[in-house]
Amino acid sequence: MAGNTASVTVAETQLKAGALRLPSIFMQSLTMVAPGIAALFYTPVVVSQAGLAAPLAYPIAFLIVIFTAIVLAQLARAVPSAGGYFTYVSRGIHPRAGFLVSWLNIIYAPLVLGAVTVFGGYVISSSLGWTGALADWFPLVFGLVIVSIVAGIQYLGVQLSGKTLIVTGGFELIIVLLLGLWGLANPGPGGLNLTPFNPGNASSTAGLFIAAVFAIQAFTGWEGSAPMAEESENPTKNVPRALIGSVILFGIFIVIVQWGVMSGWGTNDYTGMTKPGIELPGITLAKKFWGDAWVILLVMLVSSVIAVSIACANVGTRMWYRMGVDGAFPKWFGRVHSERKTPVNAIMAQWVLAVCTAIGLTAIAYFATPAASGGQTLVTAYQNQYYMDGYMIGYVVLIIYTLGNIAAYMLYRRERPQEFSWVSHALFPVLSTLGMIAVLLFSLNIVGGEPLAFQPQAWTLPPAPFNYAVIFVGVWFIVGLLLVWYLKATGREDWMKAAAIGASERPATEEELRDMEGEW
Repeated sequence: MAGNTASVTVAETQLKAGALRLPSIFMQSLTMVAPGIAALFYTPVVVSQAGLAAPLAYPIAFLIVIFTAIVLAQLARAVPSAGGYFTYVSRGIHPRAGFLVSWLNIIYAPLVLGAVTVFGGYVISSSLGWTGALADWFPLVFGLVIVSIVAGIQYLGVQLSGKTLIVTGGFELIIVLLLGLWGLANPGPGGLNLTPFNPGNASSTAGLFIAAVFAIQAFTGWEGSAPMAEESENPTKNVPRALIGSVILFGIFIVIVQWGVMSGWGTNDYTGMTKPGIELPGITLAKKFWGDAWVILLVMLVSSVIAVSIACANVGTRMWYRMGVDGAFPKWFGRVHSERKTPVNAIMAQWVLAVCTAIGLTAIAYFATPAASGGQTLVTAYQNQYYMDGYMIGYVVLIIYTLGNIAAYMLYRRERPQEFSWVSHALFPVLSTLGMIAVLLFSLNIVGGEPLAFQPQAWTLPPAPFNYAVIFVGVWFIVGLLLVWYLKATGREDWMKAAAIGASERPATEEELRDMEGEW
């Protein structure tokens, strides 16, 4: 690299340009997906909705997400920016639409930290058989400790975050894939078969597509490398590679693992995976297959919680930083540490929000849980707050991805007509959007029918407390529209011009090259 600066490009930015290479960028997307958590945490709820065909929800989600990933890769290649979808939608559609995306994104990446860390603490306490006050309060304390550690790692520098993601992400991939393969090699009642991939074995049409909402949520995070473009080496090349590569790798990984867990448990006894109060099926299988060595899976879950928290915090803080710099948020969010080049104020804001989310979502789930499904207990609340958050994220990303699809078509059609492709910039966005619309309509039971057909149904919300998630997203969206209208009505839109401008690329300097070599 030294002496050949033309071969390495970095972004013009206040952040640490060129700090992350392809392995770190790739793991930023993959660990934000959280392979270990996605493979194990969602199994009970996906099976409870789709029945024996639960693993089929993931190929459905993959087909939707891969088209979306190709579209986002085109946007990342055209407009490298820490703003991610905020900048892409602002540039392709309009800054007001970009502001609305960022408003919805608050429900997504920034809120995940509180929900996932608390649920991780619950998994630890329940797997170790803790009871009483320890079981009641350990998950919340664990969550608050982890979000604080994550804030510290972010403050110390983006390179530390990148290296941590490589180690933790690689560890969880190996351990969870090993568990899935073990289940395929040692199937339970029913033996090894393909019945989980037969749509006729789904409990219902609506159930399969509600499961697909969770499966899409399991994939969410693959876009996590896009906001790291301003800190990436060769951003217009490496970020698109990370976006598409992470979706393909995770798609293969999750189907194998889910099939393995279902097979290892037993396709003839799959209903046992959804009984109230039981531990995660993956934990049960690890104890069955590995004996006392099952604790390595617990260590992996802690590692995965830390990894996904870092990745989500990276996305949230970079989005807020870019909005602060552009003026869409207060300039306070755009402050960068003079030496570490980290967005310190955005990191502080992210930490506060994560703490509030950990406490707030638990409280909401506690008081909203009906007595018939477990009553008001902290243990039940820790489970439900995580799945409520999953519902919210699933529906939010459907809106964000759709706006991104529209932005890609409009940006290339208007600004880059010589590069416009009817396949990449028109067909793929349409297929992705239609898939998301179908999932939304089926999951809310607006349409249904057997076999899968668009027949009008009586619209029903999911059961309590998950209905609060749908209501909250709807209200949050309306509030976002009102904010956009308020900014327009009061003439507070000076930020709009900057919102649509991405970072430009330039050759890395000799000093930056030496710094990059020293870091790695």
